[in-house]
Amino acid sequence: MQPPGWMLDRGWALTAEIGGVTAREGAGPHRRPSVAWVRRRADGTQVFIGGRHLGREGDSAVQLTLSREGRTLSDWVAPPGAFFRLIPLSEGSLEGTEPYVALEVTARGADGKDPMPVALEQFDLQSDGVPMVGLLEGWHEPEYNPMTALAWRWMSERGNLWIRPVGRDVTLALTGESPLPYYDAAPQVVLSVGTRQLASFQPSAGYTWTVVLPADALTAADGRVTIQSDRWFSPAQRDGSADQRHLALRVYSIEVR
Repeated sequence: MQPPGWMLDRGWALTAEIGGVTAREGAGPHRRPSVAWVRRRADGTQVFIGGRHLGREGDSAVQLTLSREGRTLSDWVAPPGAFFRLIPLSEGSLEGTEPYVALEVTARGADGKDPMPVALEQFDLQSDGVPMVGLLEGWHEPEYNPMTALAWRWMSERGNLWIRPVGRDVTLALTGESPLPYYDAAPQVVLSVGTRQLASFQPSAGYTWTVVLPADALTAADGRVTIQSDRWFSPAQRDGSADQRHLALRVYSIEVR
């Protein structure tokens, strides 16, 4: 069996269940370093880290840092809301004598004060030439139903993805729930890479939508892919709840190959 390329220690929130454990433990990068164990390698890699600064609009930003053995690899400032950070790691950054090296993510108040909580919801690290997919604007936090063991994210009326250009065509597979319980007709869903529209469909049942993304289109768009639905709803408008989110599609998985 091939050893995993990376493993996550405590302090992450890639799924709703893991996020719940992190919250119960009082962990997270604003409390103590969130550690990723990465298999040592000599070649160049790319890593992304995504998540949410859980403060409210107007709260102070947080300073996030990715480091190895006390050496800063990248740092950035995140205001309240979602963030996504791409970090190229040069050849030799992950060399070592042990099978795995530790990368640490920490968060502190950009104004020097104690930071608001930060949830780390996305992580991937791959060598050159391996496709990757990350969630940009328009995606809500991960959710989970313990009764059905289903996990998902809601996409708003416009969900953006970053899909790594690797010099060849990449296949995207999006799996989701039938939208008909929420609408009186199937929505029109359109996928574009940059300004180039590539595909559309009208899901009227549970689906796996597979689209081939041409290499030249991904490169020209710097990997930015947009999925747009002509139908969406807000729970607050339907049931009077406090949930003001815009919800279009409930998505179970997003994969690239």
